[in-house]
Amino acid sequence: VPNVPAGPVTVVVAKPQGEARWGEHPAITFNKPLITLGDRDSTPPPPIEMTPKADGAWHWIGSSSVEFVPDHDLPYATTFTVVVKAGLTAIDGEKLAKPYTYTFDTLRPVIERTEPRDGYPWLAPDSKIDVTFNMPMKDVDKHIVVTAGDVRVPFTAAYVDVRAERAKKNHQPPPPPQQHTPSGMSTTYRIAFASPLKPATKITIAVDASLTGTEGPIPFKGGTFHFEVAGPFQFTGVTPCGSWGERERCSYGPITLSATNEPDADSLRGHVHFKPDAVVDDDELSTYANMSTGARASVSAKLRPGTKYVVTVDAGVKDVFGQAAPAFTGTFRLDDVEPALDIDSD
Repeated sequence: VPNVPAGPVTVVVAKPQGEARWGEHPAITFNKPLITLGDRDSTPPPPIEMTPKADGAWHWIGSSSVEFVPDHDLPYATTFTVVVKAGLTAIDGEKLAKPYTYTFDTLRPVIERTEPRDGYPWLAPDSKIDVTFNMPMKDVDKHIVVTAGDVRVPFTAAYVDVRAERAKKNHQPPPPPQQHTPSGMSTTYRIAFASPLKPATKITIAVDASLTGTEGPIPFKGGTFHFEVAGPFQFTGVTPCGSWGERERCSYGPITLSATNEPDADSLRGHVHFKPDAVVDDDELSTYANMSTGARASVSAKLRPGTKYVVTVDAGVKDVFGQAAPAFTGTFRLDDVEPALDIDSD
């Protein structure tokens, strides 16, 4: 047969191998045509076995390739073995000398995120922790160990529909049922502790490597996540302009008060004082806490450039957990206003 490579039938490409990409179907390409293009619709695909069996069928792609098109998504976390039987015949009469076998895995279980995120240092004593996998998992509570320091902590772990919770919170209708997709099904399990956590305690959540999904036997690789319960509350420092400190000069503020935990804004209002006196704009006061910058309060006041100030925070200001801080006193100096000259060319 002209333009057909000599020699026996061989497999030149078989995919996927390893973990299949999202939506990738099994496909095999041979080194020579097995059929003529005009016979694709009338010729059944070659004898190929896939284990475990999946609903669907092999289809010709051109004259030398086939693809398996499933009737629905393949199950997650499953290793499939594909075998092309020996004796497969090309249009020139040459055959596949021996069976060809390869394997691939469907989506493997991973943790997509935790809420709060790994390393979060401000858990409340009654906090719950959400762990979101990329698929439904089996007996999650049997594969998690929670410790506070070196002591195991009793807990429960149960599925929670965070999509429905979010819709309810935003006064929206319930979302449609989540669909099985090749990219996964985000599934959240909420860890609730049996008793309040002690302040300033380090919490470790370990998920073991024998945890599997509900659809297939490939296990989760295991993982450990660390958190900390918020400790005692106190203010620790004052910085002109604070998170705006990238400016070359800070002449008018605002100032940033650093703290161990996020201050409660309502509790802080009316309890920040300056010497020399400066009028505080309580409407502009804000507080926040994030892992990159820490816990802070931003305070705006009518401050004078080039002036050294003493700032005082009264004792008893509370954080968002209700803990009271001792009094705080700090000093800072604002920059002079940089001279500028504008000349009207007209």
